[in-house]
Amino acid sequence: GKVEEEETKKGLGLAVLRLFDKRYGRLLLTQVTPANGKYGFLVGKENYILTCEREGYSWPEKQTEILGTKEGIVRKDVEMRRN
Repeated sequence: GKVEEEETKKGLGLAVLRLFDKRYGRLLLTQVTPANGKYGFLVGKENYILTCEREGYSWPEKQTEILGTKEGIVRKDVEMRRN
């Protein structure tokens, strides 16, 4: 997946992504994006909640539900809005 600025579609570094187990609400994985904004989580075929934060930006969705794929990879694109 990729975290990018909504207007320019340019990748955003230093975004903090957190993946939670939907059933129990516990934090499973955390990643900070590099300068190009790309990220990925290796997961099983369960339901997850993805959150994304970055200083000076907001994500209108706040969080989104993710279903693990056959490949076991989470790769949802996230568009963040400048505050």
